[in-house]
Amino acid sequence: MANHELQEKQKILQLPVQLKTDVATRWNSALDMIERFIKQQPAICAVLLSPQVRRCGSDCTLSEIDISPAEEIASALKSMKDATHIMSEDSTPTLSIIAPLHAQSLQATEAAGVAAGTQVIREINLKIHEDLVKRYSNVQDKRMLYTASFLDPRFKALPFLAKEDQLEVHANVVAEAAALEHHVNSEEADHSQTQKKDLPQKDGPLHWLIYLARHLLESLSSVNLPAPELKRS
Repeated sequence: MANHELQEKQKILQLPVQLKTDVATRWNSALDMIERFIKQQPAICAVLLSPQVRRCGSDCTLSEIDISPAEEIASALKSMKDATHIMSEDSTPTLSIIAPLHAQSLQATEAAGVAAGTQVIREINLKIHEDLVKRYSNVQDKRMLYTASFLDPRFKALPFLAKEDQLEVHANVVAEAAALEHHVNSEEADHSQTQKKDLPQKDGPLHWLIYLARHLLESLSSVNLPAPELKRS
């Protein structure tokens, strides 16, 4: 009876036909469920107040106390939904985005938790922040993500890192590029039949590696990072 009444109210109000439920294996499904509930609120309230439903013994209405927390939760989770959509793009590589986005989310959730106007938003942002702190904490993971961000022109300056960390990432990438050039040059020496050229040949994969290493070193030489401050003894 209630489901039939809901469908009728949805048709009248021109709302989506189905409500959504949370799915543990799907990102953002809890937020999608809450957002759909908020959007369906007029139809749901109309059903709960309809004589057909109340005649069946149901005496339930939605007050502002019921709806406000749902709106607050949706507002608090919106930034996480945007972040997951950015990191799951199919058209562009997203590895270089993870580190700056993670740093931004940490800062945003901490600030939102402090400035929250209600206990619900404060607790949600606190829990999100506590979970994010545990993510990408491995040294190897950090190095990989920072390197990917450094090689992306959008995040080349690594503004989300401290100066000391910026210099360390720069030094590591330069060292790896130099080692790569040395390795491919050594390999090239073993292939005397292949003539060295500045540009790679279509049939020479080794030349592509040399070209890549040299191009990377030239690119790195143009990066302007602050010089480390020397501590006085």
